[in-house]
Amino acid sequence: AHVAAQRLYDGLAPRPARAAEVPAAAKAGPLENALTGLMPRDEVPLAPAVTPFVNPESGTPVVRISVDVGAFVRTDGAPVPLDIAILAVDSAGKQVASARQTSTATARRPESGPPFTLDVQSLLPLPPGEFGIRVGVSDPGAGKVGSVFSDITVPNYADAPLALSG
Repeated sequence: AHVAAQRLYDGLAPRPARAAEVPAAAKAGPLENALTGLMPRDEVPLAPAVTPFVNPESGTPVVRISVDVGAFVRTDGAPVPLDIAILAVDSAGKQVASARQTSTATARRPESGPPFTLDVQSLLPLPPGEFGIRVGVSDPGAGKVGSVFSDITVPNYADAPLALSG
């Protein structure tokens, strides 16, 4: 944002007024806003599991993100199309990596009993370091959006003679 103040001095022409710029976040959709907000959106409860692994083919780190989307499942078993977005940020809040996918939840949620869980998994390649992982899930048809934030340390597997994860 640019703020300018000016007094009308003799010999200075006033600057023409410009339309206010709309911040990029205001132009984004609900799913993007759920990822970039200060706090996660708790309209729909989500539960994440974030685990670093080494890719056996390339030897580079990859992070498995599993999120429980059971809260989106309907009791009548109707298919629920879901949009899922993942954002990895560094300690300064700068975006390092992102992923987007769609999934359809076709399970039937029981009307009673223990909470229903349904996990959707994604993989995100990340370099070694400390990251914040932000996951957002939306049901565009119902207009529901939820997000959850988690932190992870991705080890430098190249420097470790033996590394275990899981």
